[in-house]
Amino acid sequence: MEHNNIPLCSFFKELSLKSNFQHEYKIDLEAKVMDAYYHSNKILLEKIIQDFEKSSSTDKTDDIIIVKGWLESLKEDEEEPDIEVRNALKDRVFNIPDLNKEKLTLFCNFMDFYDLDSNVMIARKAINKFISSNETEI
Repeated sequence: MEHNNIPLCSFFKELSLKSNFQHEYKIDLEAKVMDAYYHSNKILLEKIIQDFEKSSSTDKTDDIIIVKGWLESLKEDEEEPDIEVRNALKDRVFNIPDLNKEKLTLFCNFMDFYDLDSNVMIARKAINKFISSNETEI
């Protein structure tokens, strides 16, 4: 940076701004997904998936799976389930090494994709781990 005459503080300030922008963008996108889900707007969820697929985001695969999960949750009983999406979400939950808030949220959002025995097992683990937690969200 010295060789290119870039002040150190300017570099880190710019880096911080980009990080904040990406964080705000992600929060805004999550709000749009939730709004589309709660309004049963399958068309908007499909558009969000298409936008993710076109984006250059490095973690877009996880985002696409989660949005597809919300779309899957909107399916009626007579509609054919997308087993690949359901299994990908289950794998995502089980691949998070420790039961934490992220894993618990992901599980709770998509628990209808699990069989009863898996739901009971994961719920017991969550209760045992967080029984003395004061976090209201958990």
